[in-house]
Amino acid sequence: MKFSTEFMHQISQLFVAELKAQLKGQEDVQIAQLEATMREMLCQIGAHCMGEYLTGQEDRYPVATVPCTCGGKAEYICRREAKILSVFDWVSYRRAYYICRCCHKGQRPLDQKLGLKPGQVSAGLAELLGIAGIQTSFGEASQLVKRFLLIEVSENTIRKESQRYGQLQVDREAEWIVESQDLENLQQRQRVAQEHPERLYGSMDGAHVPLKDEWNELKTGCWYQVEAIPDHPVSAHRRREVGEMGALRAKHMSYYCDLKKAAEFGKLM
Repeated sequence: MKFSTEFMHQISQLFVAELKAQLKGQEDVQIAQLEATMREMLCQIGAHCMGEYLTGQEDRYPVATVPCTCGGKAEYICRREAKILSVFDWVSYRRAYYICRCCHKGQRPLDQKLGLKPGQVSAGLAELLGIAGIQTSFGEASQLVKRFLLIEVSENTIRKESQRYGQLQVDREAEWIVESQDLENLQQRQRVAQEHPERLYGSMDGAHVPLKDEWNELKTGCWYQVEAIPDHPVSAHRRREVGEMGALRAKHMSYYCDLKKAAEFGKLM
């Protein structure tokens, strides 16, 4: 997304003016302090703008009724404030709130439309927390998020989002396995294939690890492609010899870990 030069100039002028006011009277301001102040300002501006934008997504005068999931009509009650934890910290916004007289269930059309869950993390932050949670321990991930995004996120929140993304991956792999066993689907893919795919290599190893008061074998698989090693004595004469591993090196490596039985890994082929 690109913004106009005029817009960037106007925003920069306002930002610099406020930045000077914040640092007024401080001598020998170091670059680290300048960066820290700017990051805090950007987070606050982002949170405020996001809240204003979400609030403005509804009409000034809400409709009197909206359909309810029970089949009835939910009536407008008032505008209620809500908060979500985003990449800019907590964001407050107001949206129309309805109650159905039949089932007495509350309706929040804006939340449903945008996939907002008051009191929880936004979709953008959830993705970042999931990535952080699989890279290191939840405790350390919490500290890294605080350093990088300047927001406080608990270990439990990071664990929740990491496990949620893990379950999404499990569900996706289950679909892949079903498709891989579907003969009609495989035949269709073979008919529409335009190019012959490159050879894919795989290797697997395992190690016993303590988990939930017992020892389990953790299998680690690696999928990769290969390329010829430049100026290698063998590759100079056998660049197309796929089986000659001494002249090849791995590239595009992707790792996979699981606690399933080794036989289950064969279904992923």
